[in-house]
Amino acid sequence: QVDREGETLFIPVKLKERQSLVVPKLGLEVKNLSEEDKKIYKIKKGVKIIGVPEGYREHDLKGKVIISVNREEVKNIQDANTLFSKLPRYRKSSFTTLDAKGERERIIFQ
Repeated sequence: QVDREGETLFIPVKLKERQSLVVPKLGLEVKNLSEEDKKIYKIKKGVKIIGVPEGYREHDLKGKVIISVNREEVKNIQDANTLFSKLPRYRKSSFTTLDAKGERERIIFQ
């Protein structure tokens, strides 16, 4: 509902599901896998890293897919948000990534 010069207009709005998010604790920006991503990485679940904060750029994470957090499977950005939100503040945690060559890497952080 919008008020324009005394006239009330009703404008239908369709909300889209969020396409990306910045995961808590690390600040990595991730998005759900596209159909093309699923073919390239040969997987059906996970989230692709599309943005990396300054402190993590040396780890070459951009473009990799997060497939698990603390050994719990990540299906989509909602899962990533939930799992990263639950990470303990002062204990070691980890997430596993997959690159386009099929190589897995486990990142341990505190």
